[in-house]
Amino acid sequence: MSANDSDPKSTILEVTGAVVAEWHEAARIIADQQARQNALSARYADLQAAARVFGFDLDSEYQIWMAKIVDAVASRIGDNSVSINGPVTVTATAEAAPTIPPPKARTIKEIVLEAAKEAYPKAIRASGVRNLLGMQGFNVHDKTVGMTLYRLSREGAIKRVGKADWFFIPENERQNEESPADTGLLFNKSA
Repeated sequence: MSANDSDPKSTILEVTGAVVAEWHEAARIIADQQARQNALSARYADLQAAARVFGFDLDSEYQIWMAKIVDAVASRIGDNSVSINGPVTVTATAEAAPTIPPPKARTIKEIVLEAAKEAYPKAIRASGVRNLLGMQGFNVHDKTVGMTLYRLSREGAIKRVGKADWFFIPENERQNEESPADTGLLFNKSA
């Protein structure tokens, strides 16, 4: 459908639709990149553990290793201001230290949503997710999982069927309806 120049409402709605779609795509890309970053942080933590097993400090040895590379490149081209850009920026005179933070701890909400997604198209129950959290070392209040499931249902990520069954809703099947709490319209502004 093409916007009609004489109908500003249609034009605004059409552009709004494009902006909303682009925003959701950007959010998906960010989530993918954050997952990738967390995976790389986990790999780096594994490398640090491997270095400890073999009796050396990864950060110190990495600094020495990068300094040798920079010195070798600088001497070949005769320039002491050589920079190597990568996960860290290194100059011939600066020490290089990896600056990869540890993986971000997952939240209870992320774990609950992941459990529902993995169970899809079957249901999950709060008691089962609570047991899963216990196996992962989380000690949570009895109502935490149920409240998290409820909040996820308010966001449209899952739905409740009956008294205890919760089903994941794939993103392409979710309704894009905002609740009054999401829009800030909890109170009647005309009153």
